[in-house]
Amino acid sequence: MTLTPRQRVVQTNVYQCAGCGACFGSSWEAMHHPCIGEADTTASPSAVQSPLILTFPDLPDMALSTNAKSALAHWAQRHKAVKADRRSWGQLFVAKRDEWTPWVQVNPPPYVLAWEVRFPTRRNRDQDGVLSALKHATDALVDVGLLPGDGNPILPEVRVWVVLGSADPGTTLTLLPLAWLRARKEKNGTSA
Repeated sequence: MTLTPRQRVVQTNVYQCAGCGACFGSSWEAMHHPCIGEADTTASPSAVQSPLILTFPDLPDMALSTNAKSALAHWAQRHKAVKADRRSWGQLFVAKRDEWTPWVQVNPPPYVLAWEVRFPTRRNRDQDGVLSALKHATDALVDVGLLPGDGNPILPEVRVWVVLGSADPGTTLTLLPLAWLRARKEKNGTSA
């Protein structure tokens, strides 16, 4: 597994998924990326579990990150910007409702939420700052009804991968049912 030369990822060990080229911090994640393991078609249709992958050309507003030193110092300005950001992410999710509505019906929570953010520049970004900028997108998932909540029982784990210098900037959201992840671990003979 190799990383394409034009990309630099903010992680020490970088592995690339053989199926789609997504980058990960461990070889296990790259080998078990959702694009390689499609839904189990031998199960009954109501029991089919698979990951949900939604890709958007938009990037999170880094001015809303906890690391930002922006002009949004006044709480009212920040509130207005957060509300607009949450609304815009909500509109993006609603536009892809046809993709996620049937998925939610056959994949009950809890989920692992994974974000991959591909920036066009090589400017260093830390993962906490990117994750804090994606908080409003996560809230929008609840607003539009994709998730019943964003607390620990529903989302016990949230991951973020930051790709710098990408030729294809944007954001990819992957929701992995925890039951599906555990079944794949058992199938591959690793501990759950």
